[in-house]
Amino acid sequence: MNVPVTLGQPLTRREDRRLLTGRGRYADNTAPAGTLAVLFVRSPHAHARIAGIDKAAALASPGVAAIYTADDLLADKVGHLPAISEIKDAAGNRHREPDHLPMPPGKVRHVGDIVAMIAAATLDQARDAAEVLEIDYEALPAVITAAQALAPDAPLVHDDVPGNLMCRWGKGEAAATDAAFARAAHVSALSIRSPRQIVHYMETRAAWSTYEAADDLVTVTFSSQGVQIPHRLMCERVLNVAKDKLRLVTEDVGGGFGPKYPIYAESTLIAWATRKLKRGLRWTCERAELAQSDSHARDLVAGAELALDAQGRFLALRVKAQANYGAYVSMFAPTIPTTGLAKVISGLYRIPAIRMDFDCAFTNTVPVDAIRGAGKPEALFLLERLVDLAAHETGRTPAELRRLNLLKADEMPYAAASGYTYDAADCVRLFETALEAADEPGFARRRARSEAAGKRRGLGLACHLHGTGGIADEHVVVQVGPDRLVASV
Repeated sequence: MNVPVTLGQPLTRREDRRLLTGRGRYADNTAPAGTLAVLFVRSPHAHARIAGIDKAAALASPGVAAIYTADDLLADKVGHLPAISEIKDAAGNRHREPDHLPMPPGKVRHVGDIVAMIAAATLDQARDAAEVLEIDYEALPAVITAAQALAPDAPLVHDDVPGNLMCRWGKGEAAATDAAFARAAHVSALSIRSPRQIVHYMETRAAWSTYEAADDLVTVTFSSQGVQIPHRLMCERVLNVAKDKLRLVTEDVGGGFGPKYPIYAESTLIAWATRKLKRGLRWTCERAELAQSDSHARDLVAGAELALDAQGRFLALRVKAQANYGAYVSMFAPTIPTTGLAKVISGLYRIPAIRMDFDCAFTNTVPVDAIRGAGKPEALFLLERLVDLAAHETGRTPAELRRLNLLKADEMPYAAASGYTYDAADCVRLFETALEAADEPGFARRRARSEAAGKRRGLGLACHLHGTGGIADEHVVVQVGPDRLVASV
């Protein structure tokens, strides 16, 4: 397809008028009439054995079409929700990844783990059925933080994962880093906790389905950040159906930020149950339910040390951390705090030696995954605070210490000690441009004026690095010819 374009000119967005005039197509608003309402019954316990489930009274409730539990998944040989990234320990062993069925058999491992799925004519009828669904729990001790999980004799989240250790991961040259620290004139140290975070998008996750008997085709329309990877995983790894028997559709999305990308239990169960019932289903996550169902992020406790020589030049960086992965391994989770951090931990600076060591733990909390930066905010906050601390401790200004250690344009491409290569950057020019735009010389005057008015004013500096690249296994090539025609291949 050839399209004439004017190079360098802005393109008008075509979707704005439709969205601004209330004609957006969001999953909760587009479900057809006649679909059954779905309610997921979730565990109130962080850790408990499921001693028994009595469905008799709930099945007899008005409007109830079906109630499914983990036993039904096992009978249909439904697979577990897999991760697509991986990390390995020093011996080359892949991270531990226990089974994660959409409804776990035998034991729940976090508040919100799905215990049962109820389909009824209306949502209120599903709620009434949930009230009389009898679930016998045997509460177990729970571990909430990585430190608790990794402590000796801690309760096991998964019986087949000793010590709750998902993986012991490391990167960088330990010997070179230790040698650099041994000759350092000064060492600054800092510990931080990047607290667990939850996204509250305007549109909560939602899904609805249809069934076409003639083709045995299930279509699921849901709020997501991409259908290709979840489609492949649902078909090949979880539901074991041909790709032409399941169609996933995403139209407009009211906020994503990461948590709308992973393969989730709810949309997978909708697809599975639609074929069993041969009827359309619908589900919308309630606002109070979101914190128990959607992936969380961060939850990293990290300590770092920065070694400097007598002139203030950076010699080495050491990072030791405990990463809380929650109860299961989510789709992108293995590489989020580990390699996600490693890609940017050297920032825009010349740091000749770097070593990172992580203990990655399972806990009785909601699984974590990517949210807004996927490992980078934790890394850069840790590094930039450490640089500020080193400047204070060595009698330099934060700007002065950064100028001394920023990478220069003639050092590109730069092979960072973290194992990644910077293609091109003029870090010094970028830094000076930012300081000029902020009117750094005039800051003292502005602060004095603020203090005279009873206010406080501060000046903070941070150098941000963002890695490029993607994960897709499909691509498109766009070619611009001398005639200014754009061709997609």
